[in-house]
Amino acid sequence: MQIQKKNIIDFYKKYQLIITLFVGTLLFFISTFWNPAIYVAAVFILASYAISSIEDIFAYSFYFILFSGVIVFYIVIAVGTFLIVFIKYIVDICKKRVKVYKWPLIATTIIVVIYSLIHYAVNKYSFFQGLLIIAFMYLIYVMFCYRDQIKFRKLFRSLFAGIAVSAVLTLMLYWVDSAKVFVFDNWNYSFISIKDKVLFGSGDETRLVLFSFHTNHLAYICLFLIAYSVHSLINDKMTKLVLIEDILFFVSGLVVGLFTLSKAFLVVLLFEIIYAIICLIIRYKKKSILPIAIFASVVIVLGLIFHNQIIDIINRLIPIGKVNIINEMLTGRLDIWNKFIDELLSSPVKLIFGEGLFTLDVVDIGPHNLYLAILFRFGIVGTLLLIALAIIYAKSCEEKLHFSLTKLLPFLSFLIYSIQETNLDARFVFLIISVMLMFEKNNKEETKQKNEKFIEEPNNNVVK
Repeated sequence: MQIQKKNIIDFYKKYQLIITLFVGTLLFFISTFWNPAIYVAAVFILASYAISSIEDIFAYSFYFILFSGVIVFYIVIAVGTFLIVFIKYIVDICKKRVKVYKWPLIATTIIVVIYSLIHYAVNKYSFFQGLLIIAFMYLIYVMFCYRDQIKFRKLFRSLFAGIAVSAVLTLMLYWVDSAKVFVFDNWNYSFISIKDKVLFGSGDETRLVLFSFHTNHLAYICLFLIAYSVHSLINDKMTKLVLIEDILFFVSGLVVGLFTLSKAFLVVLLFEIIYAIICLIIRYKKKSILPIAIFASVVIVLGLIFHNQIIDIINRLIPIGKVNIINEMLTGRLDIWNKFIDELLSSPVKLIFGEGLFTLDVVDIGPHNLYLAILFRFGIVGTLLLIALAIIYAKSCEEKLHFSLTKLLPFLSFLIYSIQETNLDARFVFLIISVMLMFEKNNKEETKQKNEKFIEEPNNNVVK
């Protein structure tokens, strides 16, 4: 009996990631017919997090970001993830498994304290938004501490699996009227049918959402998966498995992304394709003709197959017969930006010092621009402090940071997409990962050796 129990435990440890995702997804499926199962799923997933590595926790998070539209389920998981990650970090500090980086931690805390004290109008939504920003700032710190332990390919396998599974569940449940999920929509919480959840809009503008929070969220998730596949094709050593995975990542991201009918998706996608071609030329030079021809062929074939979606996106992107074409192209964002700019310019104090982490947005749906959001909350001084914080992180790295044009795509994709999306939500983690990808494999062995030396020396000072 003991041997059998040990075998079961060993089996679970070996396949813990797969088992957790499978059982969590199964319980999610059951919850569409019997809602209490969603709470069982959340508890089971968080229990798995508690006995998982930091790397696996982030892999789980990449998978479940595709279920962020099921509000209670995702909030419980998101909050639980933050708490468990920070608890694990404290435990690892006590056991000297990880370093404390003194200056990034102090600088982060100073910025958080100062901009928590600055505030104007506040309500419960702005309060939670402020808490979310604080959580992200400390998440940056924790991921910096664990940066050499995170395998990026595992994260993107989970992201791909999340897209694939949510698409399959959508197909299974779309025509089942009794299947429902609990969502937050139009500032109200309610149960809606799967058919109403997975699609956004009506008529000629029916846009795919799956179980994500919004169609624009899904669009960027797909863009980031595409960006990683291109990044890998350009920078990683190719094996048959890696090549097949990258092709699957690219194709699935492109196909699902096109069905979101996102204008920003198409614009950033074109940028990613052009970037890929330029980098292939840089890497392979005269031998680049074949890989470029293969890459272009895949894009053209997919473009022909899904030409209707591309035409629909172009029609949304270029509004004909509208008075304010620019504002229509930006789906009203120009009006929103002007309101936030007017608010900032209403007082020199607000422009210089910002309006703080907890201040209510001028428009309920936010500024729809990451740079404007940062300026609104942190002002000129706070923005300079954030830049200084980034420099402190760079100086705190043991390894030398080497800049490479071929590793910029995920980061640049995030920056471009953030022109029209705030991204201070679950998608913010993609910024952290994209920065880490920029410096991936730089003196990896050197970092590993230093960490091993740190662990082996019990009297080592853990504060850096």
